[in-house]
Amino acid sequence: MPSYSPSFDPYLADKARVVIVSSRVHYAEQKTGMPKPNYISAEELAHPPASTSKAIGRLHYCNTKLANVLYMYALHRRFLSINEKNGKHWTVTAFDPDLMPGTGLARHGSTVERTFFPVLKVLISPNIHTAKD
Repeated sequence: MPSYSPSFDPYLADKARVVIVSSRVHYAEQKTGMPKPNYISAEELAHPPASTSKAIGRLHYCNTKLANVLYMYALHRRFLSINEKNGKHWTVTAFDPDLMPGTGLARHGSTVERTFFPVLKVLISPNIHTAKD
């Protein structure tokens, strides 16, 4: 996960917005069918130990989405300080693109999940798009 560096300053206008793609799958109460993230520390989410490299991919996916949200909050705090000191108006936002069938997210799911995933667009919402859309 990238971190903020003053070397980014010349590339940001006085009024700039950074958008980080995340997801609500890290929020267990949403009942997304995804595993609950294994939060120990932000550092471990961003740089998991080698011993977890064989953990299921969907858990790593949820962990990275939580790490993105935590990064957004940290960057927001940094931007507040920079804005105050340098008269900038920098903001940061996390964006949830919602369900994206066809991205391979369900490839490690059960047979039922892999079969059902493509029909979610029809059953749940016309706002669900595939990566190809």
